[in-house]
Amino acid sequence: MRKDIIKQTVPGLAKQRPASTWKKSIAQVGAWLLFSAPICIAQITDASSTGVPPPGAVGNTGAVAPAAGKAGSITSAIEADLRGVVDKVDAVTKEMAAANASNPAQSAGVVSNTAVRIRQLANEKLGETSSVVKEADGLVRKTVTTRDKVRSLAVDPKRAKRAKYADLLPELEQNVSEAQDARAAVNTVRAELLKKAADLEGEAEYIGLLDDLQKTEAAIRAFRDLLQEVSAFTARLGAIVDQVGVGRGRRVD
Repeated sequence: MRKDIIKQTVPGLAKQRPASTWKKSIAQVGAWLLFSAPICIAQITDASSTGVPPPGAVGNTGAVAPAAGKAGSITSAIEADLRGVVDKVDAVTKEMAAANASNPAQSAGVVSNTAVRIRQLANEKLGETSSVVKEADGLVRKTVTTRDKVRSLAVDPKRAKRAKYADLLPELEQNVSEAQDARAAVNTVRAELLKKAADLEGEAEYIGLLDDLQKTEAAIRAFRDLLQEVSAFTARLGAIVDQVGVGRGRRVD
């Protein structure tokens, strides 16, 4: 009987094996039992002392056993749910008030002011007398001066290693070209910026209308979502009320 149990428990023992192999397998099974038993007992003991079912413990329906409820948990849950709904109402109310206070003329004014600031950028920050343009002119002068100096050093017969200077010339020529091209592009960039500022100001009224429309539609969606959330809260509250006292029999003293 004992040999049959061992054959079912340990894979591969169903075949005939020498006596030494049987003894080794039995020793392995015994060692496994000695090692696993204390762990299993410890898990059961911990579960019993903490009230938490061991992993995989299920009830009669097959669902994981729920934790025991605390006294007053129903009231606490309702209060927390209510606070969340109230906070949502306050937030949506502010959003709706902001949408009602907004109007297309205000938004159009903001767009016009933005166009003014763009023109200031073009004329003042990128103008011919601006600091950035003055520094750009300085870069052009510096790169040209450096290139010319290296050119003379590269052909100076007094310098034995003048070939090193000649090796720098391609890089210096590229620096001069890039600095000059960037300086020349300032006028083009400034002109394009002024044109877009004029286009923006010309569309200020329409953009203001679109901006106001977006705020209004967002407030409407928020209000509709709020009503759905309040309805869901009402349904949850009704379910709790309907379940009060269900399944509790009369107390017998």
